[in-house]
Amino acid sequence: MKVLLIKHLESLGRKGEIKNVVDGYARNFLLPGKFAVVANDANIKKYAQEANQAESKQIKVKLKAPEDIAARLRTLSIVIIEKADDKGTLFAGVTRDKLAELLLEEGVNMKAKQIELREPIKKIGDYKISVNVAAGFKSEFRILIKKE
Repeated sequence: MKVLLIKHLESLGRKGEIKNVVDGYARNFLLPGKFAVVANDANIKKYAQEANQAESKQIKVKLKAPEDIAARLRTLSIVIIEKADDKGTLFAGVTRDKLAELLLEEGVNMKAKQIELREPIKKIGDYKISVNVAAGFKSEFRILIKKE
């Protein structure tokens, strides 16, 4: 008997797969336990529509997140206090990894490779740092580096 899985089963397969199983297994376990339905045209069409709706909801949620993150970054201003010499040169440069950690402390989860910084910042000052939030979404945030 061909069945359409509506729940994931380790021993059989993933949700949405069509499997050929023994009639007794389908009638006694899969169908009553609501793990699967008979794989006829109506059921296949019904569950395909439900899967498409679920995917479109996930896409909408993902599209909102980059916009929200980009807006949050634009309002962000981080003050960094570092040791520096008399000329304003930092003893330890501010790297992408350090910026990613500071953003995480502010509630924005970014990977270091998303931050556009060619080399570590080595001078005291005010900087605008660009960030690739997602494909097609760029934003920036401000950092102010002060001498300790």
